[in-house]
Amino acid sequence: MNRKVFVSFLGTTNYGPCDYHHDNHSYGKSRFAQEVTINYLMQSEEWSDADAAYILMTKDSEIKNWNDGFYRDRQTQESLTGLETCLRRMALPFPVTPVKELPDGNNEEEIWQIFQRVFSECIQEGDTLYFDITHGYRYLPMLIVVLGNYAKFLKNITVGGISYCNYEISNWGAKPGLIVDLMPLSTLQDWTYASGQYIRSGDASTLVKLADEVVRPMMKKHKGQDSNTNNLYAFVKSLDSLTKELRTCRGSELITAKTLKRLSQACRSIDATVIPQLDPLIGKIQESLTSFSLDEDIRNGFAAVDWCFAHGLYQQAATLLEESIITLLCGQVNLDWMNRTHRDLASAAIYVQSHPDEPLKEQYHDQQTTIHSIQATPGFAALCSVYTPLSELRNDFNHAGMRTSHSKPDDIVTKLQNYIDTIKSTIKL
Repeated sequence: MNRKVFVSFLGTTNYGPCDYHHDNHSYGKSRFAQEVTINYLMQSEEWSDADAAYILMTKDSEIKNWNDGFYRDRQTQESLTGLETCLRRMALPFPVTPVKELPDGNNEEEIWQIFQRVFSECIQEGDTLYFDITHGYRYLPMLIVVLGNYAKFLKNITVGGISYCNYEISNWGAKPGLIVDLMPLSTLQDWTYASGQYIRSGDASTLVKLADEVVRPMMKKHKGQDSNTNNLYAFVKSLDSLTKELRTCRGSELITAKTLKRLSQACRSIDATVIPQLDPLIGKIQESLTSFSLDEDIRNGFAAVDWCFAHGLYQQAATLLEESIITLLCGQVNLDWMNRTHRDLASAAIYVQSHPDEPLKEQYHDQQTTIHSIQATPGFAALCSVYTPLSELRNDFNHAGMRTSHSKPDDIVTKLQNYIDTIKSTIKL
């Protein structure tokens, strides 16, 4: 079972007592944000003896605020209790471990020492981390953000919460302070990274993971009655289906555009996302698909070629380009582009054009009229000039270059780009 782990930095100030609230509910009056935040977390979800808390401190903050008696009450001058005693009195079900003698972080070397100690001493594989960033030096929130992302990758952790106890609004403790939930910022960062991964590589898997981790629980909470979370989830799942169609060269699905229609419908139905700042990210994803038609359209095959090439999926681009040429030729003479026999006729028309000295195969003698019709279509000669070397390039891919004559990677990309440009100029895409 993965641990829940609370991580907080302890500062050196003589903190005043404050009654901290969240959503108009009090989580206790204390000098220490750590005590209040742990109480808040434990009331929000169940914690057990398998979980942990780590209080990070310098030698100075240990003396002043971890131990008892350094500071005195500003009014009564009574000796004040340190955080260690306060947490012990809470009788927490999990251990609280002080991480002592951290450097002050006065230079880059010391900041990296803090980073490494927190990463190695406090974080285990699969942990869910809850950060309190109320106290400590100003660079610490940035350190926490970077550390969280670093640990997500190397230790497969999840950030369960980031909070800040706002004492300043309390008028020196005369009014309630506020527990501020900063988790939406972390969530936005996750969505930004996942969206960027899709834009760069065409891979929607991280978006799907986020939708399952963030959006699906919200759908469950609202019992499926919140249309915005439903539509956001449908958008991500449809995008995942579409990218799989593109990455696996499902030409017929791309041409009929059924998944594209579902994706567009889900996107139009999102009035307000889980985080409003997600809207531009969704818009950016939509922009990557504007060349596709939402109606059944043979030219979606060529749009798929462009999409695959732009995302570095060169083998898929070559496959889709070759097959889209055949599909286009079938469509221009009203042949069924899904019929294998009809597609073979289009291939035969290209072969005859490219090999004029060879006799027509006997199996096509009765189809010469159709073959001539295909050869008479606009741009046929230009399509033929690309099709034959493109077929060779596709074979080079499919045989993994395990042939005497094979192309170098950079040459493959250059050739493929040239073939795409020729086709686009020929059929005015």
